[in-house]
Amino acid sequence: MPCSITWPAKPSPRPSPDVGITAGSFDHKKFALFLRSLAYSLRMRRFLLAVSLLLAVAVPATAEPIKYAFDYDDSNIGFFYVFDGEEFEGSFKKFTGDVVLDFQKPSNSSVNVTIDTNSAQTSVFLATDALKSPKVLAVRKYPEMSFVSRSARREGNGAIVTGDLTVRDVTRPVQLDVTVFRDQGTEPTERDNLILRVKTSINRSDYNAGGYPEMVEDEIKIDVRARINRIK
Repeated sequence: MPCSITWPAKPSPRPSPDVGITAGSFDHKKFALFLRSLAYSLRMRRFLLAVSLLLAVAVPATAEPIKYAFDYDDSNIGFFYVFDGEEFEGSFKKFTGDVVLDFQKPSNSSVNVTIDTNSAQTSVFLATDALKSPKVLAVRKYPEMSFVSRSARREGNGAIVTGDLTVRDVTRPVQLDVTVFRDQGTEPTERDNLILRVKTSINRSDYNAGGYPEMVEDEIKIDVRARINRIK
């Protein structure tokens, strides 16, 4: 297994009298031996530095995109809306999908999700009914909404995933801010069981779902927390 190379914490000691330099004498043989030793040491340092740099940038040849399945019992597609000046929370309880993550080349990553619109819930019964009504999601006519990713790129500690969101048969591009987490206490190399945090915002009116504008603001904030498990 490759391992990093730790350089000495202290510099090599300077020549001492026992290598041929004294106050009153000069030993040519010992001094020549010292020079050869120094040259060899410098060559080795350059060689080891080159090796350490190579190891630092090397990517395992076996690195491949990893396929994941959602843990539906430990995942939540949440959203926030403002009603009469106050923010409320809701969620979709049923969805299906798949995730592919490539930690070496994020552009190979993808996520596809289909949501059961009738599974929408809020903390207010009347708001839930209004959300499912023909003026907003129209769940009887449009039982599903979906997201299909088109591209992904690294951004800071996470990624930006761009794709198509379809609601009420209206498809528009959206950008998702995606961050991947591992459980606390797991190894840094853990890739089998992870957590996705996804955030974005949309306007209801862009999808012909802008009913009750006098009471509910147009912008909807989406906040997804999903546990994903590696498919083996």
